[in-house]
Amino acid sequence: MARLFGERCTVGVAMGSLLALIAGCGESFVAATEAGGGTTTGTGLAGGGGTGASSTTAGGSGGSGAATSTGTSTLPGDCTDGETQSCYDGPPESKNVGACKEGTQLCAGGTWGTCKGQVVPADEVCDDAGLDESCNGTKNEGCACTTGSQQNCYGGSPGTEEVGPCKGGVQSCIDGVWSECIGQQIDKKELCDGIDNDCNDVLDDVAGLGGVCMTGQPGICSPGTLACKPGMSELSCPPNEEPATEICDNLDNDCNGMVDESFPGADSPCPASVGNVTCSGTFACVNGQKGCFPNRPYLVDDFSGGSLQWTMTGDWMIGATAASPAPNAGFPDPALDHSPTADNKLAGTHIGGLVSPNIGSQYLTSKVLDDLAALDGTLYLSFWRWLNVDGASTVATVEVWNGSQWVVLWKSPGLLDPSGDPAGVFDNAWKPMAFNITSYKNNELQVRFGLAVGVNLQSVSGWNVDDVALTSCPLPNAMLLP
Repeated sequence: MARLFGERCTVGVAMGSLLALIAGCGESFVAATEAGGGTTTGTGLAGGGGTGASSTTAGGSGGSGAATSTGTSTLPGDCTDGETQSCYDGPPESKNVGACKEGTQLCAGGTWGTCKGQVVPADEVCDDAGLDESCNGTKNEGCACTTGSQQNCYGGSPGTEEVGPCKGGVQSCIDGVWSECIGQQIDKKELCDGIDNDCNDVLDDVAGLGGVCMTGQPGICSPGTLACKPGMSELSCPPNEEPATEICDNLDNDCNGMVDESFPGADSPCPASVGNVTCSGTFACVNGQKGCFPNRPYLVDDFSGGSLQWTMTGDWMIGATAASPAPNAGFPDPALDHSPTADNKLAGTHIGGLVSPNIGSQYLTSKVLDDLAALDGTLYLSFWRWLNVDGASTVATVEVWNGSQWVVLWKSPGLLDPSGDPAGVFDNAWKPMAFNITSYKNNELQVRFGLAVGVNLQSVSGWNVDDVALTSCPLPNAMLLP
């Protein structure tokens, strides 16, 4: 073995344990450790050309017999009971920085105990002490505030604090963080509640206040103005005017849906005048003016609605106007009705043509007017005519039903009537006519327009009738016939 290791042999001793001698350099080697003192003694036997011991081990010199070497060392974990030493478990760079400091260990049973009294890095405490608990050389880092401190606060709109109900509150610092603002009252949406909710120093200035609105009531009570109503959180629409006594001003003053319906003498009968004719009327207010006005119409027809109120025979028809060919006698049909409208309609015999030969008597007859018997005052039949009959072969009539028979109110002159003028009637323009038929009032009253055609017919355009009216007064400027 000595030959394998050459001239030197080394034996290591660790942690106070007895290690086996690595033989080969000499005959034997013994190491002993003295407890607690950290001293190790080594004894070696000479041999094999080895050299002497170090401070911790002793070894023999090769070939020269025994040699002895003695040394000491401090080994981790080994201590003498009652002995103490400093200790620190934190990062080395934090030791004795800020609040951090070393502690002390006590040896018991040959083993070091826990490190007591040491202060290692911890979370920073946000307080006035400023101890640098994290031991990094900076105090209170990451802290928004000092725990326990307070400050005034307000989260409302700028300029609203201490206006109206708005006021500030107080924040407290808890664990380095400011709390919510306690006790503040900030501005809000304005309501109709008698409070300046938006804190602008104007009470109940709700959006839309003072705007125009409609109350839903009739008459003068309809327009309103948006306003705040006590006890309500939204705008209301009170009327600009309250109901008043009805007067004749073309307004519904009492807000009942009727205009000028009530004033002294209203609705009483009175004599009304139309031109030089006096007829039955009613004291009323019309267009804001008091007076005696002709009574309502009982039938008015411009023929725009067709034949709803009439029956027809022969050549009679209701429709849009159309100029007829030139007749042998008189003038053709008109190109426009008396009161031109979009439909431009009238009643006539063969509108746009000439009277048919050998057709005999033909009529335009009104519906039955069954509510006229008890009518107070006068009753007139008025209409506009455009008539062309020759008096020899054609004669026109206007008739009324008196409850038992047809009565002729008017007949065109002609040879068919011995007392007539054979010259006939030849209109080249619209002419008004009116008849007082008060004496014929009955509950079956009708009127009709007739045309009798003889055998020796000349070509004529015949009847054109428009704007027929049964009223209490005749048409103004009408040719009034008995």
